[in-house]
Amino acid sequence: MNHEEQIRQFLQQVCPFSTGELDEFMAVRQEVTVAAGDYFIHAGEVCRKIGFVHQGAFCFLLPTADGQQHIKDFSLAGKFLTAYTSLITRQPAQLAIRAEVDSLLSIWPYALYNRLTAENLHWSQFSRSMADYLFLRKEQRELSLLLETAGQRYERLLRDAPHIQQLVPQYLIAAYLGIQPETLSRIRRRRSDEGS
Repeated sequence: MNHEEQIRQFLQQVCPFSTGELDEFMAVRQEVTVAAGDYFIHAGEVCRKIGFVHQGAFCFLLPTADGQQHIKDFSLAGKFLTAYTSLITRQPAQLAIRAEVDSLLSIWPYALYNRLTAENLHWSQFSRSMADYLFLRKEQRELSLLLETAGQRYERLLRDAPHIQQLVPQYLIAAYLGIQPETLSRIRRRRSDEGS
C-alpha cells in the first residue's frame, strides 16, 4: 500500500469521506523526512501543521526548568501527529515533538484542515472524532499512572505499540512509564524469565 492509500484508508475508517473530499485533502499533501534527533515542532513554537506518520517514531517531550524532560506520549507509524493544544489555541507549544529514528510523514497546513472542518460535515465529524480520541487517550494514561503498577503500564504500552522497543530508547520508555531505567530493566528481565 502506498502512502496516499495508507492515509485514505485511515480517514475512511473514521468517516465516510467521498473520493472528492479526500482528493482535495491529498492535493496539498507534502512528504517530508525528519532525521533522528530533529524536531517536528520545538517547545515555544506555535504549531501550524498536522502530520501523518508513515514510518518512524516521535516522542512528545515536556522540558523542565532543571533540564530534565517528561515524556508525555509517543506517536508511531499509522497515526496523525500534531501539537494539538498549540494548534487549536494558536499559542506556543509547551512540548516538543522529536523524531527518535529517521521518520517519514505527510504534512498539511492547519489553515487547510481548519477550513475543511468549518465547511464540510465529514471533516467536522473527523475533527470531533480525533478530539474524542485524544481526550480518551489522555484519561486512560492518567488512570494508568494512578491505578496500575509499573509492570502493568509496561504491558499496556507493549499491547498498544508492540514495536516501540525497537524504535525508542529504553530510558525514554522508562520516563514515559514514570519509573527509573533500572526499574524498567528489572521488569523486562522478570518478563523474560517468565517467558512472556
